[in-house]
Amino acid sequence: MVKVIVCGYGTVGRKVVEELRKAKVDYCVIDRNGEVFKDEVFKFIVGDSMKKRVLKAAGTSSAEMLIAACDTDETNIFTILVAKGLNPKLRIFALGKKSESIKKLYMAGAEAVVSSSAAGGRAIAKHAIMPHVAEFVDRITLTKDVHISELVISSKSRLVNVQLKNSRIRENTGVSILAIRRGKELIPNPPSNTVLHAKETLIVIGNREQIKLLSRITKG
Repeated sequence: MVKVIVCGYGTVGRKVVEELRKAKVDYCVIDRNGEVFKDEVFKFIVGDSMKKRVLKAAGTSSAEMLIAACDTDETNIFTILVAKGLNPKLRIFALGKKSESIKKLYMAGAEAVVSSSAAGGRAIAKHAIMPHVAEFVDRITLTKDVHISELVISSKSRLVNVQLKNSRIRENTGVSILAIRRGKELIPNPPSNTVLHAKETLIVIGNREQIKLLSRITKG
């Protein structure tokens, strides 16, 4: 059974499909231009996603999610309206190219709207692949006074050449370290024996006051 319907096979649609393919999620793609599917082997339909018969043929009535990534905001809005009529429980994520269209996309039934970018495509795909992780990230970014920030360690900071377990960052500020950027290397969930160095970037989560406290420490 098809789990995700992808409407539009442009930049965002292709990135979504790439992520779905990696995760082995069943999907079907709709696009009016049959040329975009040249040499593709996945399930697709050449047609207009604003038409009920096309959405039905793709499996919208029983799908869990629809991604509206067509070439115009107007097409995405109408696609969402028709799809919701077929399957009211459908979770819908949309591409929004114009700022004035974002409100209309939400009113039509989109759960989230992203900008026209490959990064936006990846973000949408995460909701299909790992919905609980995506929801957690959404809750973090939407919760009042909870922030994810980047802080660079100054050469004057007392943190230089100190192991993470001895830095007392959590005890003194309440901030949690999510990752450390060391040059081109990203160290997620760094182990407690990680030694901190000048010019490294701490990726942290905390409230505004907690991050301010740590900022003072990283600046020295």
